[in-house]
Amino acid sequence: MLKKKFMNIFGISATLGLFFGIAIFALSLFIDIKYVGFRMKGEWPIILGIIFLTFWGIVTTWTMVSLPISMRGEKLVTVGIYTYVRHPLYSAAIFLFYPGIAFILRSWVILALSLIHI
Repeated sequence: MLKKKFMNIFGISATLGLFFGIAIFALSLFIDIKYVGFRMKGEWPIILGIIFLTFWGIVTTWTMVSLPISMRGEKLVTVGIYTYVRHPLYSAAIFLFYPGIAFILRSWVILALSLIHI
């Protein structure tokens, strides 16, 4: 039941994107810990990561407010954040969430893979 509800709200693309995003993240974390071993130095990565994740939360919230569940799939939305970006959740994940996590973990490998994802 939960799977069906999730699919109705987010669709198959988001489900596959979430699965592959987690898989790539886990693989890059494994590679980083096992083989690379060098991290970003200082406090700046943590601060930058918090800033990125804060903006990711703002964009995600703005997306959910701009497109309520009752309106999904019924008409093309061109108000709110959809005025600027066609797929704001994907954009927020690629440009804000993945790099934010990379900075929080101080990982050059995860940052590089998140930039390759673009």
